[in-house]
Amino acid sequence: MHDRLPCSRCHTTPATSWRPRRWAYTQILLGIAAVQFFAAASPGPNFIIVTNYSISRSRTYGLLAVSGILAARVTWALMATLGLRVLLTSYPNLYAAMQYASAAYLIWLGGKILLGAVRKTYGKPASADLDRLTAWEAVRAGFVTNMTNPKSVAY
Repeated sequence: MHDRLPCSRCHTTPATSWRPRRWAYTQILLGIAAVQFFAAASPGPNFIIVTNYSISRSRTYGLLAVSGILAARVTWALMATLGLRVLLTSYPNLYAAMQYASAAYLIWLGGKILLGAVRKTYGKPASADLDRLTAWEAVRAGFVTNMTNPKSVAY
């Protein structure tokens, strides 16, 4: 019965005074959920690199790129365990340098893919570099792509 007594300040019961705040929290959580959904659903550089190797070379090279991405995910997990987040928040210049390096790599990767698409004729690879691609280079490309992906730090 004591729960139903009106509040002396706002003349509402405790059960009704919580409702506006609960709705505000719900709106905030729905907004965060929407951002997370679109960030997770949008194809990123990992998708692009795996698709690029799978289409231009073979399924095996796509899977090798995936193994590089998985190795990078394990590296991110180890760094998170060892406190990389504390280091990056303590030194904002280091975090900014990492973001600029990531952006430069992603721009280079996008330019390389666009240039390859422009030069591609009748299903043949544009450059001789793709013909000389080794398995290790596919793994390395997947690793570097994931390590420089800004979304990887967040997730």
